Amino acid sequence: RLHRSVSPFFLLLTLLQMPSLAAAEVRTVNAQGEYRMGDRDTREDAIRMATESAKRNAEQFFEQKIRPLLAARCWECHGDKKQEAGLRLDSRDAIMKGSDAHPNLVDRQQVDQSLLLQVVSYQSEIKMPPNQQLAAADIQALKQWVVDGMHWPANSGLPTTRSAAERVSLDRQT
Repeated sequence: RLHRSVSPFFLLLTLLQMPSLAAAEVRTVNAQGEYRMGDRDTREDAIRMATESAKRNAEQFFEQKIRPLLAARCWECHGDKKQEAGLRLDSRDAIMKGSDAHPNLVDRQQVDQSLLLQVVSYQSEIKMPPNQQLAAADIQALKQWVVDGMHWPANSGLPTTRSAAERVSLDRQT
Protein backbone atom coordinates (compact mmCIF):
# COMPACT_ATOMS: atom_id res chain seq x y z
CA ARG A 1 0.00 0.00 0.00
CA LEU A 2 1.32 3.41 -0.90
CA HIS A 3 1.26 6.23 1.57
CA ARG A 4 -2.06 8.12 1.40
CA SER A 5 -0.32 11.43 0.71
CA VAL A 6 0.78 10.20 -2.72
CA SER A 7 -1.30 12.23 -5.13
CA PRO A 8 -3.06 10.34 -7.92
CA PHE A 9 -1.80 13.10 -10.23
CA PHE A 10 1.77 12.31 -9.14
CA LEU A 11 1.13 8.60 -9.77
CA LEU A 12 -0.22 9.40 -13.23
CA LEU A 13 2.78 11.58 -14.09
CA THR A 14 5.14 8.90 -12.86
CA LEU A 15 3.45 6.26 -15.00
CA LEU A 16 3.55 8.50 -18.06
CA GLN A 17 7.28 8.99 -17.68
CA MET A 18 8.10 5.28 -17.32
CA PRO A 19 9.32 3.24 -20.27
CA SER A 20 7.05 0.45 -21.45
CA LEU A 21 6.20 -1.81 -18.55
CA ALA A 22 5.51 -5.49 -18.30
CA ALA A 23 2.01 -6.20 -17.01
CA ALA A 24 3.27 -7.47 -13.66
CA GLU A 25 5.23 -4.25 -13.07
CA VAL A 26 2.19 -1.99 -13.07
CA ARG A 27 0.54 -0.88 -9.85
CA THR A 28 -3.22 -0.49 -9.96
CA VAL A 29 -5.73 1.03 -7.61
CA ASN A 30 -8.89 -0.72 -6.46
CA ALA A 31 -12.14 0.88 -5.30
CA GLN A 32 -10.80 1.29 -1.76
CA GLY A 33 -7.84 3.34 -2.98
CA GLU A 34 -5.33 0.54 -2.41
CA TYR A 35 -2.47 0.17 -4.87
CA ARG A 36 -1.53 -3.38 -5.84
CA MET A 37 0.46 -5.22 -8.44
CA GLY A 38 -1.70 -6.41 -11.32
CA ASP A 39 -1.21 -9.54 -13.38
CA ARG A 40 -3.25 -8.51 -16.40
CA ASP A 41 -3.22 -4.76 -16.06
CA THR A 42 -1.48 -2.73 -18.71
CA ARG A 43 0.17 0.63 -18.36
CA GLU A 44 -2.88 2.20 -19.99
CA ASP A 45 -5.18 0.53 -17.44
CA ALA A 46 -3.06 1.90 -14.60
CA ILE A 47 -3.10 5.38 -16.13
CA ARG A 48 -6.87 5.22 -16.63
CA MET A 49 -7.41 4.03 -13.07
CA ALA A 50 -5.13 6.73 -11.65
CA THR A 51 -6.93 9.37 -13.71
CA GLU A 52 -10.35 8.16 -12.55
CA SER A 53 -9.15 8.10 -8.94
CA ALA A 54 -7.77 11.64 -9.24
CA LYS A 55 -11.05 12.85 -10.73
CA ARG A 56 -13.08 11.23 -7.93
CA ASN A 57 -10.78 12.77 -5.31
CA ALA A 58 -11.03 16.20 -6.95
CA GLU A 59 -14.83 16.00 -7.13
CA GLN A 60 -15.07 14.88 -3.52
CA PHE A 61 -12.74 17.68 -2.39
CA PHE A 62 -14.77 20.25 -4.34
CA GLU A 63 -18.13 19.03 -3.02
CA GLN A 64 -16.97 18.72 0.59
CA LYS A 65 -14.76 21.80 0.92
CA ILE A 66 -14.99 24.28 -1.95
CA ARG A 67 -18.65 24.40 -3.01
CA PRO A 68 -19.96 24.82 0.58
CA LEU A 69 -17.35 27.53 1.22
CA LEU A 70 -18.23 29.45 -1.94
CA ALA A 71 -21.96 29.06 -1.31
CA ALA A 72 -21.76 30.23 2.29
CA ARG A 73 -19.24 33.04 1.96
CA CYS A 74 -19.13 34.25 -1.67
CA TRP A 75 -22.21 33.63 -3.78
CA GLU A 76 -24.45 36.14 -2.01
CA CYS A 77 -22.42 38.97 -3.56
CA HIS A 78 -20.74 37.13 -6.45
CA GLY A 79 -23.36 34.68 -7.69
CA ASP A 80 -26.08 34.46 -10.30
CA LYS A 81 -28.31 37.21 -8.88
CA LYS A 82 -25.68 39.73 -7.85
CA GLN A 83 -22.18 40.32 -9.23
CA GLU A 84 -20.41 43.01 -7.25
CA ALA A 85 -17.48 44.43 -9.24
CA GLY A 86 -18.64 42.29 -12.16
CA LEU A 87 -17.33 39.15 -10.46
CA ARG A 88 -19.06 35.80 -10.36
CA LEU A 89 -17.70 32.93 -8.31
CA ASP A 90 -20.36 30.35 -9.13
CA SER A 91 -18.54 28.54 -11.94
CA ARG A 92 -14.97 27.75 -12.86
CA ASP A 93 -15.27 29.71 -16.11
CA ALA A 94 -16.51 32.77 -14.24
CA ILE A 95 -13.64 32.58 -11.76
CA MET A 96 -11.13 32.23 -14.59
CA LYS A 97 -12.71 35.25 -16.33
CA GLY A 98 -12.18 37.38 -13.23
CA SER A 99 -13.86 40.72 -12.57
CA ASP A 100 -14.25 43.99 -14.45
CA ALA A 101 -11.15 45.46 -12.80
CA HIS A 102 -9.18 42.22 -12.29
CA PRO A 103 -9.43 39.80 -15.21
CA ASN A 104 -6.49 37.73 -13.91
CA LEU A 105 -7.90 36.56 -10.60
CA VAL A 106 -6.06 33.22 -10.49
CA ASP A 107 -2.47 32.38 -11.37
CA ARG A 108 -1.97 28.63 -11.12
CA GLN A 109 1.77 28.98 -11.80
CA GLN A 110 2.33 31.38 -8.90
CA VAL A 111 -0.50 30.46 -6.56
CA ASP A 112 0.57 32.77 -3.74
CA GLN A 113 0.43 35.67 -6.20
CA SER A 114 -3.16 34.89 -7.20
CA LEU A 115 -5.39 37.83 -6.39
CA LEU A 116 -8.13 35.43 -5.30
CA LEU A 117 -5.91 34.02 -2.55
CA GLN A 118 -4.45 37.39 -1.57
CA VAL A 119 -7.96 38.83 -1.18
CA VAL A 120 -9.26 36.01 1.02
CA SER A 121 -6.02 36.03 3.04
CA TYR A 122 -6.42 39.77 3.65
CA GLN A 123 -3.03 40.40 1.98
CA SER A 124 -4.45 42.91 -0.48
CA GLU A 125 -6.20 46.27 -0.38
CA ILE A 126 -9.34 44.31 -1.24
CA LYS A 127 -10.41 42.04 1.61
CA MET A 128 -13.07 39.39 1.06
CA PRO A 129 -15.33 38.44 2.56
CA PRO A 130 -15.51 41.94 4.00
CA ASN A 131 -17.20 41.07 7.31
CA GLN A 132 -14.82 38.38 8.53
CA GLN A 133 -11.71 36.71 7.14
CA LEU A 134 -12.00 33.07 6.16
CA ALA A 135 -10.59 30.50 8.54
CA ALA A 136 -7.03 29.39 7.81
CA ALA A 137 -8.30 25.91 6.88
CA ASP A 138 -10.68 27.43 4.30
CA ILE A 139 -7.90 29.54 2.78
CA GLN A 140 -5.68 26.46 2.61
CA ALA A 141 -8.49 24.48 0.95
CA LEU A 142 -8.91 27.21 -1.70
CA LYS A 143 -5.15 27.25 -2.26
CA GLN A 144 -5.05 23.48 -2.66
CA TRP A 145 -8.01 23.64 -5.05
CA VAL A 146 -6.19 26.19 -7.22
CA VAL A 147 -2.95 24.16 -7.17
CA ASP A 148 -4.86 21.01 -8.15
CA GLY A 149 -6.45 22.67 -11.18
CA MET A 150 -9.68 24.14 -9.80
CA HIS A 151 -11.74 21.08 -10.69
CA TRP A 152 -15.44 21.91 -10.98
CA PRO A 153 -17.63 18.85 -11.61
CA ALA A 154 -19.36 18.92 -14.99
CA ASN A 155 -22.68 17.86 -13.50
CA SER A 156 -22.83 20.90 -11.25
CA GLY A 157 -24.33 23.15 -13.91
CA LEU A 158 -27.78 23.86 -12.48
CA PRO A 159 -30.19 26.49 -13.77
CA THR A 160 -28.94 29.95 -12.87
CA THR A 161 -32.42 30.95 -11.71
CA ARG A 162 -31.85 29.00 -8.50
CA SER A 163 -30.17 30.63 -5.54
CA ALA A 164 -26.73 29.47 -4.46
CA ALA A 165 -28.18 27.80 -1.37
CA GLU A 166 -30.75 25.94 -3.49
CA ARG A 167 -28.02 24.71 -5.85
CA VAL A 168 -25.92 23.38 -2.97
CA SER A 169 -28.98 21.70 -1.47
CA LEU A 170 -29.95 20.12 -4.79
CA ASP A 171 -26.41 18.95 -5.50
CA ARG A 172 -26.17 17.24 -2.14
CA GLN A 173 -29.41 15.33 -2.88
CA THR A 174 -28.05 13.90 -6.14
